[in-house]
Amino acid sequence: MRAIVHPLAILCLVLLGASCSTSTKPRPTTVAPCISEQQRELSVRWGTEDDSTHTSDAYLLNTKGEVFRLETDTDKQTDTIFLNSVPQTEYCQRADAVKTAYLKTQAMNVRGRRARYVEYVNPKTDVYLRVVWNPDIPTFQSRFFRAEFDSLQRLVTRDR
Repeated sequence: MRAIVHPLAILCLVLLGASCSTSTKPRPTTVAPCISEQQRELSVRWGTEDDSTHTSDAYLLNTKGEVFRLETDTDKQTDTIFLNSVPQTEYCQRADAVKTAYLKTQAMNVRGRRARYVEYVNPKTDVYLRVVWNPDIPTFQSRFFRAEFDSLQRLVTRDR
C-alpha cells in the first residue's frame, strides 16, 4: 500500500525544518581584548532627540560588542533591548574612533529642534563625555561626530 502525502504537509515540513536549522549567533560572554580592567563598565551611547515630538531614538554599545536599543518610559525607567552583537575587533575600532573624535573636538553642545549625541561613559574612572549637535546643520565642528554617529548607526541594522 502506498501512502499519499498532501503537498501542503510537505511545505509545512520544509518550512519547519528551515526555521529550526537557522541558528542564532550566541551573544558574547567576554569583554573585547582591547578593554582593560578599568574600562569594563565603558559604554558608548548615541541617539537622536526631537524636542518638538518629545521622542528619542537611543542605542548603547557595551564592551562585549553588544548593541542595545534604549527605551525610556514616562517614569524615566530605561529598558535595554538586545539587538545584535558585533565582532570584538570592530567594537575596539568603534570605541577607539569615538575616543579619538572626542580628542579632536574637545567640546560641543549645539542643539536645535532635533539633537544628535554621542556619549562615552565609564563610571569606574569617572569619565562622562557627551557631545551634542544639530543634525540639520552640518557644521565644521560636528564633522567628526557626524561620521562616528553614522558608523554607530550601521551597527544597529547589522545582521538584522
